[in-house]
Amino acid sequence: MLSSRTARCLYHTLINFELGISPDFAFHVEYKNFYYSVPFILYRKKVTIRATDTMVEILDAGNNRVALHQRKRTGNRYVTNEAHMPERHRKQREADRRDGASYRQWAMSIGKNTWTAIDMLLKSQHVEQVSYRSCMGILQMEKKHGRSALEDACRNAVVAGDVRYATIKRFIENPPRSPGARIVPLPRHENLRDPSEFK
Repeated sequence: MLSSRTARCLYHTLINFELGISPDFAFHVEYKNFYYSVPFILYRKKVTIRATDTMVEILDAGNNRVALHQRKRTGNRYVTNEAHMPERHRKQREADRRDGASYRQWAMSIGKNTWTAIDMLLKSQHVEQVSYRSCMGILQMEKKHGRSALEDACRNAVVAGDVRYATIKRFIENPPRSPGARIVPLPRHENLRDPSEFK
């Protein structure tokens, strides 16, 4: 005889984890008209949904729990654990939450040269939001290369008067050969703005 807890559980198997949802939500499974996230690596895999009155548990083919969500009956139909999202989705979501002030604050936590480069980059666009993606890319270089390397690369980019993502990436991957190496600024041209205009 089933225990009362087991009797309350509803079992539902998805033979094909192919949901026909837009790609942003391809890592969700549907249960009673609500969509619950699973780790994106389970796309097109067989999963089992086990639900109670209050919880939705999702198991992989080996019956290992891969997700546990509070069951919803009202409100937003998507229940998403950000850890289940592909890395590119997480980065985009983080980028969408930021504004110029938060990028400057993040840059200042790395150092003054990084702040100056980010500030110049944000001010270089008529519409600040256009530079957000570049700001995110530059600031994330700290994870791979370290704070000191990013600070040096930003200093070199500021001196050169070119704080674009590609320039900072070039400086961080190929730093000047000697610490005292002179960075040659860009030549004057009517289409280039002077770095002093950004202060």
